[in-house]
Parts: sequence; structure tokens; C-alpha cells
Amino acid sequence: MNRRSFLLTLGAAACGGNKVGKRPRDPQKAPTKAPATCGIPVFNFYQSQTRRSPLAFHGSTLVHSNGRDLWILDALTLKRIGGYALSHLHFCFVQDGTLVVVGLPPESLTCLIHRIDRNGIRETLTGPVLGSRRVPTHVLAGASADEIYVTGATTIDLLRFRKGQVELGAHFRIPFPGSSTRGQLFSQGDGRLIYAADGLNVLQAGREPVRFDMSGRMPLHLVPATRERLWYSDQIKEPLIANDLVLTAIATPTVDEQRIDVGPERIVHLASNGGAVAALLFSMHEGPTPIEPVLRWTVVVIDENGKERWRASVPSLFTPTFLLLNQVGFLAMSEHRVVLLGEKAAMLAWDAATGAAISVEPPGD
Repeated sequence: MNRRSFLLTLGAAACGGNKVGKRPRDPQKAPTKAPATCGIPVFNFYQSQTRRSPLAFHGSTLVHSNGRDLWILDALTLKRIGGYALSHLHFCFVQDGTLVVVGLPPESLTCLIHRIDRNGIRETLTGPVLGSRRVPTHVLAGASADEIYVTGATTIDLLRFRKGQVELGAHFRIPFPGSSTRGQLFSQGDGRLIYAADGLNVLQAGREPVRFDMSGRMPLHLVPATRERLWYSDQIKEPLIANDLVLTAIATPTVDEQRIDVGPERIVHLASNGGAVAALLFSMHEGPTPIEPVLRWTVVVIDENGKERWRASVPSLFTPTFLLLNQVGFLAMSEHRVVLLGEKAAMLAWDAATGAAISVEPPGD
């Protein structure tokens, strides 16, 4: 049975079997509140993508973590130019462009750390014991190219690379480690980590955490901006539904430099570069039947003056079903490109300055 038949059958059973005639679809119709779904769970409609990103740009390179593989793509053409088959947990770029990958071999808690320089030369080092496989590991740049942070279930370790060895530095706790937004933790690249949970937290090895109050604010997404600032999505109207995009200083996170209401659309994911932010927006519209709403994604780029640079509608064939809305949909942004990662490693891309669509080859094996 295909998905359409399944949904029709499920909806008919939940609604008593009454048939609903198809209505013509108005592509210009404004987004509406979630239509009645006759008992079909709609929680996924209200979810946002807050997991750590499998995409990262650095210079002329885009890295995509796809299952056990790391794919290397040209940052401009988005053509796949290489890759590594590594059993990895996560990765990051450090300041000199080295790609640092933390892996965990099967049946082991002792991690391996792969350092891949800009010429593709790989060095593999034995790292410390990682305490848990159950919570996703996050790998983040430290204060220099010879340091990284690695998150555990409740703690963060600072690892240093010294003469072909891995040294364990500071070890400190994550505030509110069970937060659903811990995947939004990001590095400033100077030793500081920024994290939103019961306020905005600045974490750094060897220093006491600094917390800034965010009373009345509920950030879902968090990405860096320029000049000691950041962008975040705010659930100011309803929990789980981020309709506002906010630019603010790290030290004063309740003082809005920009607040942009994108409602009735909802923010699914954010990415930033330089003086702009890219937002993946989701909206739901009435469909041909009550159990077949039309789902739409839109990508919009906004500068730090609050001016919309461009927006692009995502083709309907690329938008996932409601069962996958909270599992896919990652953005990445460089000076030249905005990339959207969807289901089955499919990508769309746009020129970051103009919004012109960029051709992307289908993912290979």
C-alpha cells in the first residue's frame, strides 16, 4: 500500500468513513492553522530541526556526514570530490582548515580522532574513553587548531593535540544536559561555547560558566552573528512553534537588535555566515482532502539590518512527508552558497547573494 492510500484509509477510519470531495488547490492561498487531520498525529507538524548539523563549510570545502561516510564536496560547484569511510560520531573544522573527526570503533568506548589537513593527509590518534553512545556526541573547535571540545552525556572534555598525542584538558559539566536544544551548541572559535538552556550560557575550559537571563524567551535554534552577537529563533507565541527570528548581543540576549516575525510560517532550521542568516521556513495549507494537507518549505536569507535579501520556494517534491518533518531539513551557509539537505542526502542550493538556484548533482553511492 502506498503512502497516499495508507493516509486515506487511516483518515477514513478516524472520521467514520465519510468521503470528502477534492477541492481545487490555490497555490497563492495564505498559510492556515493546522487543518483537521481526523485523528492522525500532527505533533510532527510543530517540530523543528534542532539536532547537530551534518553539514559544515570551510573555505572551498563542504563536508557532509552521511551515515558512516564523510563526503567532501566542492563548496562552489557542490560536486562530490572525495570522501572517507569512517565510523564517526561527529566532526568540526578547526581554525587552520583541518577537519577533525571523532570516531568510535564497534565494541569500544575508546575513541579515535582523525585529523585531515587541507591536502587530504590524515593522522589518526587514540583519544580518551567516551562514556556513552546513547547521547549524540558533539565535536567543536577550541581556542586554537590544536584543541577541540567533545561533549558527553553530561560533560564536555577539552582535548589537546601535542606531538602526535591526545591530552585530556579541562572536564566540565553541561548546564541542563537534557535540553532538547543541546544540538544547537556552537563554538566561537576562541575557546568559548554558546548554549541556550534556562538562559544563554557561555562555557569555556578553565572558567566558571557565565549565564545571561532570557526570561520570557525560548530559543530553539542558535547560530553565530558578527560582533559578539547571535541569531536565535524564539517560541514567543506558542511552545514548539518558532515564529520569530531575533538578532541580539550575547551579553544582552533579551535586547532585540532585530526581531522578525515570520508567522504564520515556522522556523525549522537556521544557518549563518558573515552578516546574514538563512532560515528554513515551514507552512501548511489546506489540501485536496482534510487528511492531505499541502506542506511547503521556503528558504529566506536576511541581513543583519533586518532586510530580506531573497527567498526561494522549495519544490514540493523535495518537501518531506509529515512523518519526517522533524528528522530532516538542515541548512548550511557560506559566503557564496546556501545549501538545504533533505531526505536521502538530496541537496538544493542557491547563490547566497542573489538566491539564484545552483545545480546540484544527485548523491552518488
